[in-house]
Amino acid sequence: MPKIVKPLTLGQVKSARPKDKLYKLSDGGGLALWVLPSGSKSWRMSYTRQDGKRDTLILGMYPEFSLFEAREWRLKIRTMLAHGENPKSISKNSDFETLFCFEKRLIEWHTRWANQGGKDGYGKNQRYAKQVLSALQDNVFPDFLGRDVRTISTAEIVKCLRKMENRGVLEYLRRVKMSLGLFFDYLVSDGTVSFNPVRVIGSQVFQAARETHFDALAPCDLPLLVERLENAVNVSYRVRLLIYWQLLTMTRPSETAHARIDEIDLNAGLWEIPLSRMKTREHVVPLSPTLLSLYDEIMRINVNGVFLFEGMGLNKPMSVETARINLRNKLHLNTTAHGLRALARTYLREKYNVPRDVGELLLSHSIGDKTERAYSRFELLDERRHFLTLFGDDVMRLREQFKRRAYSK
Repeated sequence: MPKIVKPLTLGQVKSARPKDKLYKLSDGGGLALWVLPSGSKSWRMSYTRQDGKRDTLILGMYPEFSLFEAREWRLKIRTMLAHGENPKSISKNSDFETLFCFEKRLIEWHTRWANQGGKDGYGKNQRYAKQVLSALQDNVFPDFLGRDVRTISTAEIVKCLRKMENRGVLEYLRRVKMSLGLFFDYLVSDGTVSFNPVRVIGSQVFQAARETHFDALAPCDLPLLVERLENAVNVSYRVRLLIYWQLLTMTRPSETAHARIDEIDLNAGLWEIPLSRMKTREHVVPLSPTLLSLYDEIMRINVNGVFLFEGMGLNKPMSVETARINLRNKLHLNTTAHGLRALARTYLREKYNVPRDVGELLLSHSIGDKTERAYSRFELLDERRHFLTLFGDDVMRLREQFKRRAYSK
């Protein structure tokens, strides 16, 4: 004789509290409320397929779906079973299917993920968030478009990512795999799937990306850099000033190219780069006498008074790629724009024995613990200004030397 199950009451559903392990409150007919250790409550229905095997369907979370709606869903599933239909083949346009459609749920996750955390607590950087979604759309969507997320296996994910490995984009693969892992964690947390198929893909499954560094000049090549800058006939004056400014402030390409005039306090001798343009925190650059002199040069050719380095078009900054393109293609130097930071840091270490903390702060790298980092924006300003002054003086001596040589030809 079949076991008689007493239907759930609304009070039981509301008052169900989490335990150390998952447990189920049955409403009969295969329908049950699964109470997860996290406190989430998920409506699920167990049934026997035509091949005799047991299977489970997931409606969604309580209270998004009420007890009444769960019972209506159960009736719909039982009707399908009675007609020999597969409940998992419900039309993709139905409310039921959209709960499990791969691309719909991934967009849902990405929207939540992009709007959480970030440097200022108000969401991820928009450019970065778009890159993450674009990577998934380009590399994962073609394999899983329209799929039920509950049916996606670890083997299928490995097969999908293997295509990226075969293309040699190993670092790109690592990032896409990480994003997929976060997505399936999200689905596990709300009860859509019972386990994350990405988490069991070990580090040995794919080739690891080789660690690489930005191309950079050695300290002994500093005269070569300045000589090429001063003698180049195909590099504009504004671009030369951009490269000098980035070199002597030790900032990143985007921080230099998009520098705003209102970020510079001439009275205090500081350039304060806001959090919105930095990787992790605000950065303050003490302006050496050389940088103040360069600033005067820059302002003499500035038109609109908004960006320090003006690009094409009204009130637009110079492109982040400008320095790299000119260093590589016009000056024919084996360095990237980012490599200028490495050149400056190494030069100061080898010639002036700059202390590690000072060198790291010059690069806007974090030092110390979280509390120390909160107060490190203005830390060691005098020391940083001192070493930037020494470096600036050396570069300007070389600049004057090669400038005179160019004029004497």
